[in-house]
Amino acid sequence: MNIDEIKSKFSNNQKKLLNRIEKLIGHDSSVALISLQGVEKTSQAEIEVIANIISQFSDIKIFSFKDKPREIAFIGKAFKRHKVKILPQYKVAKYNKNHQPWAIDLVLELMRPIGDEFVKIASLGVEYDGYPAHYVESKIKSTYNRDTNILAQSGIFSIRISPESWKNDPENIKKSIKKYFEHKIKEIETIQRKTLLVVDRKPRKYAECPICLGERVLANDFCPVCKGLGSVYADQLVNIDESEYIHFDCPDCKGKRATCHLCHGNGYIDREKAIEWQKSRV
Repeated sequence: MNIDEIKSKFSNNQKKLLNRIEKLIGHDSSVALISLQGVEKTSQAEIEVIANIISQFSDIKIFSFKDKPREIAFIGKAFKRHKVKILPQYKVAKYNKNHQPWAIDLVLELMRPIGDEFVKIASLGVEYDGYPAHYVESKIKSTYNRDTNILAQSGIFSIRISPESWKNDPENIKKSIKKYFEHKIKEIETIQRKTLLVVDRKPRKYAECPICLGERVLANDFCPVCKGLGSVYADQLVNIDESEYIHFDCPDCKGKRATCHLCHGNGYIDREKAIEWQKSRV
């Protein structure tokens, strides 16, 4: 994919849109996203909404690009070291193979780090109903059936956004998506803890992790003791030497900026500051 070549073919309106959204998701990702205009009737208004929604998962990188037919995937960062795979105009095959697949305006896949892999733990579809035809009674009924079938077919739960709701409170919509993913993370963490109990075949009590104090993440990385769970077995507390976990690499500058306001050029911060910094990021 040649970003400059794609950009050179933009209309004046597309160039104006690029100026608005590249501040949100970066230049290359913006060009790639705008290149979807016209695919499945994708409008500029829809592209701008998508850019705003995914901007909370910065920084956005192009994950894959296919020219014919045009298909693009992005990857972004979520909280607690999770990643989000971003799939505009995602295709879902219909149960009737003779019919064209459904297209979802935006699919967000939450990826959790487990060992050396990232595993998908949630899929959320986002539909921007920007055309008046979406609100015709017959269209609404077919939309209900469509969403139900997509859920059954692919496990993607979808939400719908109207132009009015987006205009009135876009931040609330973005926050709701973030909260949905937070719920999914808590669910999988609970499952992991319960699984450990079953594997051990004996009940063991949990205690708050004495290093991260239940925050799970320190200085933008999983706690080295509880591995992101926020708790440890109570009978393991005596084996944890807190003096081994006094300093953490600065999450702002990684020790590369002498003028860093967080670490004051030291390249590291103490555990108390790491905890406070992490709380401020939630």
